[in-house]
This record gives sequence, C-alpha cells and structure tokens, in this order.
Amino acid sequence: IGTVYNHFRSKADLVSAVAIELAETIRARSAPGRARLKTATEQMAAGCRRYLGLAETAPRWALLILDVASIDPGFRK
Repeated sequence: IGTVYNHFRSKADLVSAVAIELAETIRARSAPGRARLKTATEQMAAGCRRYLGLAETAPRWALLILDVASIDPGFRK
C-alpha cells in the first residue's frame, strides 16, 4: 500500500486533481438550480450573488472557489 503521492507525479498534480473533483461536485450539485434559470444572464447573476454571499460568510471557501476556477477553466462557465 503506497501513499497518495504514488498516484500523482507532483504536489501540483494532486492539487489539480482535487480542484477538478471539487469543480465537478459543485457543478453537479448546482445543476438543478441552474436548470430553473431561463437565460445565461440569470445563471451568471445567480452565480455572482452566490459567490459574493460565500465571500462574505466564508471567505476561505470563496478563495478556494477562485483556486478551483484557475485550475479548471470550464468551472467559470
């Protein structure tokens, strides 16, 4: 039995894998709410409101979201 590092070439690869997993989880959990919004504009506005609320109540999580978005550009959509 090896350590988790046996599955990744570097710490950066490990961090990237975790970020992508987080992004996929957030996308999956927010999909029902996004589906109820009719336009991309409504989706963007709702996402911005959610992020700003998160930044106010849980700044560390908000920073994590920024890190995830920098690793997984598709997350920003």
